[in-house]
Amino acid sequence: MIYTLVHIAIMVALAPLFLGLIKTIKMWLLFKKPLSPLQGYNNLAKLVRKEVVISQEASQITHIAPYLVLAPLLIVLLFLPPIGTKEWYIGFVDAFTLTGALALSTFFLMLIGLDSASAFGGIGSSREAFISALVEPGMILVIFALSLIAQNLGIAEAAIHLNAHFPTRHLASYTFAAIAFFLSCFWPKTALFL
Repeated sequence: MIYTLVHIAIMVALAPLFLGLIKTIKMWLLFKKPLSPLQGYNNLAKLVRKEVVISQEASQITHIAPYLVLAPLLIVLLFLPPIGTKEWYIGFVDAFTLTGALALSTFFLMLIGLDSASAFGGIGSSREAFISALVEPGMILVIFALSLIAQNLGIAEAAIHLNAHFPTRHLASYTFAAIAFFLSCFWPKTALFL
């Protein structure tokens, strides 16, 4: 259990680095001067030092929702096996459960923006809804395609089956699923910068 908690702490500590790497790749793909991969840590330090300003029109949801945004993400990290162990995902967790938890986090993020009753909050919430509407159906189709090939919706069982019996005749399906996954991860947010 301690190893799992240490693993989660390491993943949370590395999250700004991954975010910085993704932004660096985006800037590189857009032929712009790339940011430092460590920019996520600079942004986090700046946000921690900032004063918290809450709108007078905001309800108690604004005080609770940040924890509700973070909770599904931490639950997803609890479902993942620690690196370096031979443990697999929890048996009852399938890919749709993880996608739903991530969507729940996005929902609470949109709720914070709408609760402030300001135009900027509404614009931010509509942007999150637009990106979710683009990304989540594609992500679910990729997961469903891989689950059909693996003949199981459970993550652990599908990974074990694909590891033992990788069907080479479905290599084109894997290739297109990988391209769709890449577009789901990078394209919608990159397209907003164009």
